Amino acid sequence: MIDTNVEACGLITNFLDSRTFSALVTTEEITQNSYLLWKKVNERFALLMFNRKARIWSKFQNLMYDDSLKDFIANTQKWLNDISAVGISVEEDILAFSILTKLPVEFHLLIEKVTLNAETQVNSNTILNVLHEAAVKEEALSMDTTRSLVLKKDNFPSEIVHYCRNGKHNTLITTNGPEKCGQSHPKLKPEKKKNKRQTAQ
Repeated sequence: MIDTNVEACGLITNFLDSRTFSALVTTEEITQNSYLLWKKVNERFALLMFNRKARIWSKFQNLMYDDSLKDFIANTQKWLNDISAVGISVEEDILAFSILTKLPVEFHLLIEKVTLNAETQVNSNTILNVLHEAAVKEEALSMDTTRSLVLKKDNFPSEIVHYCRNGKHNTLITTNGPEKCGQSHPKLKPEKKKNKRQTAQ
């Protein structure tokens, strides 16, 4: 008759990879005591989970704003999803303020608007929504500025055309032909108005 205790140990070890098996099954006794084996399995995976939680939380804490609000929002959302997935229990207001402390000085007015508004429920979702709205406005403003610069550039002459001078006609001038050029034909130049003082004399 097969010992149920040994059979249970066999079932448990079937689900362990070789590395985990070597780390857990260190004595003969463990292979014959299902309770002891299961306890060691739980302890190991609890430790692995703790390490994973610590790693994720540490990376979230080290996340910084890197000159792009859009990227910051995406990265923050990713780490918040990971925090939720591994079951890290953190108060929502702590998460929200952790996000706010990562923002640079230029966002301080926005931070005050959120935190000082009595009607606003401060949590990570609220903060990300406010930041998303700011990112949309920032992108729209950037597009308007670019469009304005393009329009201004289009208003500039594509090339600088010099007037006729030094007794020569500039062939790039299209408003008058060589036969009507005042530089080539001085007689065609309009007479200058005489000085009033000279006329009076």
